[in-house]
Amino acid sequence: YGDDGEEREGVFAGRAGGEADRDEAGDRHQRAGQHREGVLDEGIGIPQSEQKHLFDRFFRASNAGSIQGTGLGLHIVKRYVDLIHGNITFTSREFKGSAFYVKLPLRNGEG
Repeated sequence: YGDDGEEREGVFAGRAGGEADRDEAGDRHQRAGQHREGVLDEGIGIPQSEQKHLFDRFFRASNAGSIQGTGLGLHIVKRYVDLIHGNITFTSREFKGSAFYVKLPLRNGEG
């Protein structure tokens, strides 16, 4: 990815922009050639049966109800993370919330 890290910053800015008001905590780590960022969302969670669709374009969980959104945010983040050879994972429990983790490779000399 680019020499100035704009792509990496874009991943986190894009995710935070969609959910900034619901993010309650996060963690950040660098180790063994990768940067890891975590975001905890103590919202409504994603039903187990729908989690396989979370990164699909325009996907909105059945319990999203009147919560504003387009279903594009996580799809865009996933595409971006894939393009820079990273990884995004999550855990979620309905009525409890979700935790998202992004791992990105560091460039030589970083970290």
